[in-house]
Amino acid sequence: MINWLDIKDNHIEGISPRGRVCIRLAKDKVMSMYTMFGNTNKYMPSEHGVSSISDAKYMLEELLRSKN
Repeated sequence: MINWLDIKDNHIEGISPRGRVCIRLAKDKVMSMYTMFGNTNKYMPSEHGVSSISDAKYMLEELLRSKN
């Protein structure tokens, strides 16, 4: 489970048992998503069918589950 923090400077950060995650925004549109589980990995919304902040959070939650 990811503990999501409030939007700050066009980013939404989340804390998980495996490490941090981040959603980068531009005018409330998801621009990219990151996992920082040791290495930093970048994910583009268009490549993962993400069209909203809730989609991005769901995708990152699924990545967290698949890494366990």
